[in-house]
Amino acid sequence: MSQFSFKVRLISGFLATTFLVFGGYILITRPMKSAPVASYNLRAVTMDENTYPAVVLGGGVGGLTAGIYLSMANIKTLLAQGSVPGGLLTQSHSVRNWPGEIDVPGSVITDKVRAQAMKRGVLVKDEKAVAVNVSSWPFTITLEEVTDPSKKRTVKALSLIVAMGALSNYLTVSGEKEYWSKGVTNCAVCEGSLYRDKEVCIVGGGDSAIEEASYLSSIAKHVTIYVRRDVLRAVDNRKDEVVALKNVDVVYNTSLTAIKGDGNKVTSISLINNKTKKEQDVPMDGVFLAIGFTPNTKMFEGGLALTKGGYIKCEHDQEASVPGVYAVGDIVDPVYKQAVTAAGDGCRAALQAQRFLADLGHHADVAPQATTQATKPATEEVAAKKIEEKKDDVAAPVVKASSLPTAGEVHEIRSVEEYEALMAQTERPVVVDFYATWCGPCKLMAPMYHRLAEKHKDVLFLKVNIDPLPGIAQKSNIYGVPTFVFVKEGKEVERVVGGGMREAQFSGKVEALKG
Repeated sequence: MSQFSFKVRLISGFLATTFLVFGGYILITRPMKSAPVASYNLRAVTMDENTYPAVVLGGGVGGLTAGIYLSMANIKTLLAQGSVPGGLLTQSHSVRNWPGEIDVPGSVITDKVRAQAMKRGVLVKDEKAVAVNVSSWPFTITLEEVTDPSKKRTVKALSLIVAMGALSNYLTVSGEKEYWSKGVTNCAVCEGSLYRDKEVCIVGGGDSAIEEASYLSSIAKHVTIYVRRDVLRAVDNRKDEVVALKNVDVVYNTSLTAIKGDGNKVTSISLINNKTKKEQDVPMDGVFLAIGFTPNTKMFEGGLALTKGGYIKCEHDQEASVPGVYAVGDIVDPVYKQAVTAAGDGCRAALQAQRFLADLGHHADVAPQATTQATKPATEEVAAKKIEEKKDDVAAPVVKASSLPTAGEVHEIRSVEEYEALMAQTERPVVVDFYATWCGPCKLMAPMYHRLAEKHKDVLFLKVNIDPLPGIAQKSNIYGVPTFVFVKEGKEVERVVGGGMREAQFSGKVEALKG
C-alpha cells in the first residue's frame, strides 16, 4: 500500500458499505445523505509536533480505555480530557457494577484508569475541544485550555476518537442560574456534605435521582424526590431500599417551577401539581438536579451523521459516518449508559483506529512516544500531586498564630481548631480554597492554585476539604465548590464561586488583597 497514495471517496445511495480497489485507490460507499468527499493521502501529510496519529476527545473511561489500547500498539495518542476529568462516573459515590470492585467511588476507578493510560504513554492534557473539522483529512481540532480559554491551539489527527459524553440537563426555571452553586447543583457527591442536617430536594425520577437520594439521605435532615410523572423510572436495585428510608419522601406528578433565595443562598422552591394544577411554595435549603443528559454533539452537526436523539450514529461498531472517526460511550449510547460498556466501546474504537492507520500505511513507533510522562510529569501534574500527597499525611497539630505554614506552599487544613488559629493571624492575607475530592473543576483548579501560592509567597494559601470538615464550610456559608474566599486581617474581602476564574484574573485578586 505504501507505493500508492491512499484515497477514500464517499458515495451515497448504497445500502451497505462497499470497497472497490483500483490502482491504489479504495472507494468506500456509505449510506449517507450528501456524503462529503475526502482524500486520505498519507504521503502528503507532514507529521510535525501538532499532528498525531490518534487524538481522543474526552477523559472518561471510554476515552481513557481507547488511549490505553492505542498506546499499547505504539501509536502516539493525544487525549484532551475536557472540563470533567474522569467523566460523569467521578460523580458516583458508590459504584457497585464495575468488574472487580464490590463498592467503590467512581473517582477511584477513573483515577486508576487515567494512571494506567499515562503510564502506557498517553499524552493526557487539561484541554477541551471547541471546534472539530472532519470534512477534510487529516482532521483538524481546536483545543482550549480548561483553566484558561485564551490559550488555544490547533492540532491535526490521522484518526479521531470522540468520547465527549453527555451534558447535564437543566430545568431552565427562574432562579436556577442565579443560585447555581449557592444551593442549586447537579452533583450530590461534590456538594452534599454542605447540606448536613438541612432540607434538600432532588428533581428527577431515574437512576441518578435514586443514587443522589441514597447519598444525601445519610447527610441531610430530609430528602424529597420530586417526580413529574406518576412513577419512578429508576431500575436501580436500591430503589425500594432508598424510598423506604425514614428521611426520604417521593412526591409524584409534581414539577418545580421556580427557585427562590435571599441573594446568597436558596431559601424556597415553587411547585405545581401536574394533575390538580395546585401551586405552592416550600422552604428548601438545597436543590439537586437529576433530570438526564443530552449528548455533547453540537459541534459535530453537519460533520457527522447523528440520530434523531442527537447521538453520533455509528455505521460499523464504533465507526462514525466519516472514515477514521470513531465514537464511544454516552455520546453514542442512549440506552445502556454504563461505564463498563463505554470501556468496551473504547477498546473497539482503538482497534478499529489501529487497523485504519495500518491500511493508510502508517507505521507505529517502535516504542510509545510518551514513556517519560509517567516519570517526568508536567508542572501542573507535579503541583497537583504535591497537593494530593498532603492529604495522606498524618493529621497536623493545632497551629498557633505564630506558627504559620511555609511560604509558597498550599497548606491543607486538618481541623477546625487549626483553621480558626490560622484565620485569626494577621501577619499575612489569606486565600482559602473550599473543595471536594469528587469535584472535576476543583481538580482542574488545583495546579493553578499551587502556582499562585509559589508566586505570592506573602499570602497564606489554604485548602479545606468540605467532606471531612463540613463544619468549617457551614460556618463560612459555603454552598458550592470550588469556592475561593479572600481574607485580610481576619475579615472576608471577597469570594468567588465556581471553577471559571482564570490564572491572570485570580492573580489580580490576590494582588488587590495584598494592597
